Amino acid sequence: MTRKSSAQGTGLLYNLITAVLLVLTGLVACGVIATLANRPGTPSSVAAEPTLFTFPSETPTLPGPTPNATWTVTPSPTVTMTLTPTLTLTPTVTSTPTNTSTATETMTPTNTPTITPTFTATFTPTRSPHDFSYAVEYKPNNKSTTGNSAGCQWLAIGGVVLNMSNGHQTGMRVRLTGGLANVDLVAKSVTAYGSSGWEFYLNANPSGTSAETFTIWLEYSDGTQASNKHSITTKPNNCNTNLAYVTFKQLQARSQ
Repeated sequence: MTRKSSAQGTGLLYNLITAVLLVLTGLVACGVIATLANRPGTPSSVAAEPTLFTFPSETPTLPGPTPNATWTVTPSPTVTMTLTPTLTLTPTVTSTPTNTSTATETMTPTNTPTITPTFTATFTPTRSPHDFSYAVEYKPNNKSTTGNSAGCQWLAIGGVVLNMSNGHQTGMRVRLTGGLANVDLVAKSVTAYGSSGWEFYLNANPSGTSAETFTIWLEYSDGTQASNKHSITTKPNNCNTNLAYVTFKQLQARSQ
């Protein structure tokens, strides 16, 4: 429907332009006729006005004498203007959003809490119930270890007490209870094992004797228990195991 209206408007424009040109042509023709009608018959000393428009014309030659010259007005050609219509595409549908998002709530800034630095606690190792650990190893009776040359004719439990730097810890005492005789002994100092060496001598002729189980632990000089109580069993009748070699190793400093 829009293109039809445009075509009708273009036709009306063409008709209007044609009508204007026709009117202008008629006015020009009337002016020419009036000029020719007022032209004097004889030359005059007054200079003739310049001719605005010159229209070529032909006067037909009539037979016989022509008393008066007859001017024939030839209409000027009609200028026809051809307009090229320019089509401008006009969108007919305008997309109008139907829903307009309207903020209903205004966000109110909240106070950001100040970050409080967290201090990392210094690692404190958990203390063991006792300050010394226990380890046992079965060995033959070598003079280089025990300081005696009895060889297989000997049975004992002996060893050393070491501090946290693996040095000899002196001033300690080793306790031993139980066995077939239900003994309750304190180890004697035997420096052949080292400055902290100690020993429980049990039998000079272990061959044919039975194994015995004892309870052994370490104490400070004031009688405070320094290690757990452990069970230890002798291994007689074997020259390679007639020494139960025990090492007490310090794990932590004594608490005050």
